[in-house]
Formats: sequence, C-alpha cells, structure tokens
Amino acid sequence: MPVRLGIDVGGTFTKAAAIDTATGEVVARAVVPTSHGAPNGIAEGVVAVLRQATAVIARDGHGPIVMVGHSTTLAVNSLLEGDLPRVGLVGIGRKPDLGPARKRTDLRRLTLAPGRLLEPIYRFLDATDGLTAERAQALVDELIAAGAQTLAVSEAFAVDDPTGEQLFLQAAAVRGLPACAGHEMSGLLGLELRTVSALVNAAILPRAQATARVVAEGLTATGLTAPLVVLRGDGGATDLHGFAALPLRSLFSGPAASVAGALHHLDLRDGIMLEVGGTSTNIALVRGRRPRLAYVRIGEYATSLRALDVWVAGVAGGSLARAKGRKLIGVGPRSAHIAGLRYATFASEAELAGARALTIAPRPGDTADHLVIDAAGGRFALTVTCAANALGLVDPGEYAAGDPASARLAYEAAARFLGTTADDLARQHLSLAVAELARPLLAAVKAAGADLRHLDIAGVGGAAAALVPSLGTALGRPVTLARNAEILSSIGAATSLIQAVEERSVDGGGSNAVADAIAAAEAAAIAAGASPTMIETTTEFDHPRGLIRAIATGSLPLEAGLDGAAPALTARELAARAAEDLAIPAADVVLLGETGHYHAFGAADATLRRRKDPRPWAVLDSRGSTAHQGQARTVLAGSGEAFGHEALAAIRHAERHIGPASVAPPVVVIRGRRVIDCSPLTGTDALLDAVGAELAHGEPVIIVIEAEGGR
Repeated sequence: MPVRLGIDVGGTFTKAAAIDTATGEVVARAVVPTSHGAPNGIAEGVVAVLRQATAVIARDGHGPIVMVGHSTTLAVNSLLEGDLPRVGLVGIGRKPDLGPARKRTDLRRLTLAPGRLLEPIYRFLDATDGLTAERAQALVDELIAAGAQTLAVSEAFAVDDPTGEQLFLQAAAVRGLPACAGHEMSGLLGLELRTVSALVNAAILPRAQATARVVAEGLTATGLTAPLVVLRGDGGATDLHGFAALPLRSLFSGPAASVAGALHHLDLRDGIMLEVGGTSTNIALVRGRRPRLAYVRIGEYATSLRALDVWVAGVAGGSLARAKGRKLIGVGPRSAHIAGLRYATFASEAELAGARALTIAPRPGDTADHLVIDAAGGRFALTVTCAANALGLVDPGEYAAGDPASARLAYEAAARFLGTTADDLARQHLSLAVAELARPLLAAVKAAGADLRHLDIAGVGGAAAALVPSLGTALGRPVTLARNAEILSSIGAATSLIQAVEERSVDGGGSNAVADAIAAAEAAAIAAGASPTMIETTTEFDHPRGLIRAIATGSLPLEAGLDGAAPALTARELAARAAEDLAIPAADVVLLGETGHYHAFGAADATLRRRKDPRPWAVLDSRGSTAHQGQARTVLAGSGEAFGHEALAAIRHAERHIGPASVAPPVVVIRGRRVIDCSPLTGTDALLDAVGAELAHGEPVIIVIEAEGGR
C-alpha cells in the first residue's frame, strides 16, 4: 500500500515514520543521531534516516512512498547557536520620510539569545531621485568588500512597489550572494517589522540553501521521486525551494509537527500539549481543537512571522540534577545528551557495579554541581527519566521505560553521597523538574486568558511518560499519553502535509489555462483534507509539452481527532459540539445557516437579554471541528441576487462613522469549504468588493457581521 514518510529532526535524534495512507498505521520507523557536528550539518542525518527508512519499507513490502514530509530545527538552532554569516543590510527611503525610514531599518545589534548577537553591516540609501540597477550593484559590491556573506534589503512602502528591493535582489544574484527582501517576508505595512524579518531570514539563508541542496541530492541518490515538503511553524507546508528562500517560516517547524501529530491522534478539545524530549519541553495550548498562533518575536522586536504559540521549558527527560552541600538545588537545563552521558536507568546492573556519586561541570562553562555516577561501566547521568523509573512510575512498554533496578542502584549511590534515601532523592529530583515545567505552562495558560481547571494535558515525545503524569498529578488535571509518543513529530510531518498537481494545455489559451489549473489544484488539495487557509500554490511551465502545471501544497487543519475517514456528525451531534464552544445548554443552540460543509450555530433569540445584544456564534465543519467563533451582531444566510443585495446593505449599515472617518465592521464569510475572515479589510468599499466576489458564485453563503471587540 502507498505510504507517507515523515522525518523529524530533534535536538538529539532524527526520526522517521512511514504511515500507511489507507489505515493510518505506522508500518516502518527509523532513528539516527542528529548530525549537528557533521560537515553538512543536520542534512546528513536527514539523508541517513531517509535511506534507513526506505530500506525498511522496501524490505517489508510496503510502498510506494507518495510523499516525504520533513520538520526541521535548522532555523531555531541557527539562531540559538549564533554561528551566523555576516549579513549586509540595506535600508531604502525617500523624502520626506528619510528620517523614519533610516530609524526603522538601522538594526545594527539584534539580540537573538543570551550572549548571541546579530550585527549586520548596515547601509542606508536615499532613493528620492530614483534608484538604478548600477547604483544597487555598486552598493552590493561595497557590502561584499566589507565582508557581507548574505544580504537583506528593506524599503519603505515596498509592499506597494517592490521595484527598489528587486533591483538589489538582482544585483545580489549577479554576485551569487544569498539575499532576501522585506516584501517577500510580508505584505503588511510596518517597515521595522519587515526589516527584522528579512534580516533574520538572511542570516539563516546560506545554511538553509546548503541543507536543501544536500537533502535534494539525498532524495535523488535513494531513487525517490516522491515530492518532499517542509513543515512551517504555522502548521502549513512548503517545498524545498520555498524552504531555501524563506527558511525563517520553518521556525518552530518541529513543535508544529508534534502538535499536528497529537491533534490528529488525540481527542484534545481544550488542553495543553507537552512535547517532552531529552533536553527541552515544548508547550502549546489548544482551544476548540486548534492550537494558538502568534507573531514571533526575536529579542525585543516583533516579526511578520506567524507560528504556533510555543513556550519552551529547559527541562525534559534527560535533565541532570544539580546538588550543593547535601541537597539538590535544581534540575536542568543541561541534559545527559549534551553532556555526552548515558542514562543510568538504561545501563545494566553489572555496568553500575561499585557506583559512587560526584558532582562535575559537564561542559566548559557549566557549574561544577551536576550530579553524576561513576561505576564499573563508566560515567552515567542521573536524569528525570531515571528518577521516574526508580520510583516505578513508568509503565513497561513506554519509550521512557528503563531498568528500575539499575535506576535504584544509581540513586542509592547518590543518596549515600548526599546523606538521604534513594526514594526521597528520586522524588525530589522529579518534583524539581515538575516545578520547573509548571512555571512556563502556567504562564502560557495565563497569557491565553484560559482557565487551567478546564484544560486537559496531553503528553507526546520520548520522555512524556517519565514527566507528564507527575505534572498532571501536581496540577490536579487528567493526563493522556499519546500512542507512538516518541515518533509523533514524524507522524505529524507525514500525515499533515498534502500536495495536489494539476496540468492544463496552454495552446495559446494562456490566462484561462493558468486560472483553471490553479483552481483545480487547490480544489484537489482541499478535497484531500487540506485546510484552505494553509494552502500555497505555485506554477511552472513545461515548454516542451506546452502545458502549465499548478502545484498546491498544504496541510491538514491542526485540529484534534481529525481523521480523513471520520464520518460526518448528525445535526444533533453538531449542535451539542457547538453548545460546548458557546458554553450554553444544547437546548439553547440554533442553526443559523450552512454551506454543505460548514454549519453556523448561535444562541437562540430567547436566550439573549435584549434583542440587540451580541449573539454568541460558532462555525463547525461536518466532523465537528471548530473553524471560528465569536460574538455576532448580525448573521445572514442564503444565496442568489436578492440575498446578495440584502447582505451588502447590512454590511454598509453596520459601518461606523467617527467624524470624517468611517470604519468597516468585522465580517466573516463562509462559502463551501472556505471560512474567510475579512476583518483586516478596514475600508468598507474593499470589504464589499471581497464579500461581493464570494456572493457572485451563487452558492449558499453565511455572512456574519461581528460585534466590535467580540472575539
């Protein structure tokens, strides 16, 4: 049977999982150490695990491989490690805005992480009298002479006219210099925001391009012809070319894969997902079966990048305990993996013969208070996973299950060193880790305005069984451990990525052929389960055969329990799900309209205190996943010309006038499989045009005019 192959690059291991496309079962898996120090970096590990996985798939008679999905830590590791090329940064402005343009592009010192700085070679260009290709080339050559190895360019108002930025991209291409521009990062106004995004993206461009090249060569060497797509930090997907051009979008690619895997395999409606690795834990909040997205910040600056709102804790299954005097004083952030030590619980009792404890500095610059064990088999780490095994808290068969007897031997040795008992020491080690993990978790819940009492906890990752149950007990919340937790990121990469290709003959037809191919590819991707909001479509011309090829790449919606084979719910079941979203009794829920795929529900008129009160509303798809919810001022549903006039008139009537200014109302349009939030359109004329375009299709449409501040 056809399979999808998912590859996830973690801090310690690079793992692959092959998923049967018909059953969703894992039919093959492979794991290799992540190749941080290899000449070609993490790409070597990707190629190695790809070869290993394809060999297993072929041996067991599975296949063909129809898609390879890849989640990567390249972007975040590049920024954290700080080993970056020199970036040339060009700011461009024109009179009368030269001062503000210079101020918002002059980023000569950007803090990436504690002790990690990005210090570009900055030049500002006054383009009031015009900008020529020769002038751009001269400045690029000047930056190269000053040591620039990559280029970022950002011009005021380039989202309206990117000509100036494009001249610099062309000049950089002439010299073979990796480059990116602000308008490529975002179509939003906000010069500083685009400049920061372009600067950071340029800093990781060379490594991303080299990685993409090695991975592409590895695919070719294994004989695979299946498309490879890279998971973005917002849960969407791109191809290798898109990754190499805009690698910043893959920031939080790994957590996005974990969340995708968890939400596709767990019925997590409102809760907290914790991906527990060896060195760190990623925390993501899920509301209404969807993860939160937020704009990423780099140091003190906001970027144009939207990604999962992930909180990172420096404690996980491999975290070492720290001791001073005769007591433990902390746990992490140093892990056994980074320290180059084996876990005591995964050693044999013979290897732990003659065990004695001592404190060391695992790496240069570390404090000399990390508690370890010296024994017949060498030096071993006392980790959080060791503590859970010593206390008998890890069920046999879990990925984190070690030898409890070996773990107890190690803790007995450490207990003698500190003057306590093995049980007390292991409990203290685990309690310190739980407390360290609870802090960012509670901060994430508070930032989201959520109530912990209404949130369940889901654990994924190889060390989830060692840490998450104890965290749940401490917080008084139920815990679910995902099946195949240790490879769930790979499963997420494999199952959340979708690609559809459509071809049309040009034969002098041109624009119609292009539009038809794009529309057909997008429709095919949506029919396969891709979220309409996550689709990216690219086109290419095959000149020898005279055809246009459209490739739509997207992902399944990041929603809990989503299974392509899941049946549609009944009207009563949908109303019950909507009642949960709206926090009202099911008897008070009414159907406001439907499009065939989406169903809009709201509170009944009788439940509103006054006729003009905002109406709580939610739109669910046929399988009960929540696509949108809020407070509605007006909800209209229907089709046809008369309905269109009524809807547009209602939107015009809802326009607010403040002196000479007018403000368009927030509007959501639901048609077919699209939920279009038109709120960013602040001009009423632009809003009416957008809504009118959807009404023109003649299909059933739901128009929701939302209450101001009602989300």
